[in-house]
Amino acid sequence: MSAKKLTVADQRKLIDQLSNITNATATDSNRLLKTYRWNLELAISGFFDDALAQQNAANNTSRLAGSASAKAKKDRETKLLAIFDQFKDEKEYAITIEQVADYFEAIGITEMDSDIAVYLVSYELKSPSMGRLPQKEFIESWSALKVDSTEAMANEVKNLRAKYLTDPEYFKKVYRYVYDLGKQDGAKVIVRDMAVALWQSLLPPVFQSNPSAIQYSTTNGARGMGEREFGWWLEFLEEQKTKGISKDLWTLFIEFAVKVPYTYDVYDEDGAWPSLLDEFTDYAKNRRKREGLDNA
Repeated sequence: MSAKKLTVADQRKLIDQLSNITNATATDSNRLLKTYRWNLELAISGFFDDALAQQNAANNTSRLAGSASAKAKKDRETKLLAIFDQFKDEKEYAITIEQVADYFEAIGITEMDSDIAVYLVSYELKSPSMGRLPQKEFIESWSALKVDSTEAMANEVKNLRAKYLTDPEYFKKVYRYVYDLGKQDGAKVIVRDMAVALWQSLLPPVFQSNPSAIQYSTTNGARGMGEREFGWWLEFLEEQKTKGISKDLWTLFIEFAVKVPYTYDVYDEDGAWPSLLDEFTDYAKNRRKREGLDNA
């Protein structure tokens, strides 16, 4: 078919076909078809010999993808803002302690005092303090996870829970973050009762998980701290009347749990452990003797 026999509509149809097949821009499709006298097959072949047309096509594809991605992001953020507005404090751009329980319940978290999911969501949403979820971080964080409904949030919570229980690096990040979450305003340390409550929420599920995010690396190959020894730790803190837990102790406690064998017979008292862990080691050794566990 010659160019003279083509109507403008016919030419437009061929331009669209070439663009759809090759992702060429309309300008390049028009140029190629004119070069090859409106022969579609020759124009397609010519496209793959034309470096400029191919580069323009790649750029065009990238722009279209970016535009679609930006629209999807905007739509997602609009939906997230609507969810946020259902639960926010009327006087602040945040979901605060008065409303946060309702929000958590909406995404399937009903045990506010003990469910690790409370801390996982707080970590993901960059909560600056217990029970406070600022609007900016709420929208940006859920959007980054490509979540835009309470149902999708509930599903993501399940994924985060599984990740926390089995991924050592994620577990450590959340664990370290929670210390600052648990501090009272202006305080340098967590009060003992708060630390105990946090430990009771954060650690037993990980001890029980198989595979577990707590991966032992003791010097003699034995396991480190387990649920029994963790229980002793909490009893030890109560007996010692310890008032506060420093960030250093909070952080090193996990290293201690992972690296020191549960029998506590291989322990470097001259190491860099906090003194309270030295004292607990003696306590645990005596506890094992009293309970006849030295050969267990």
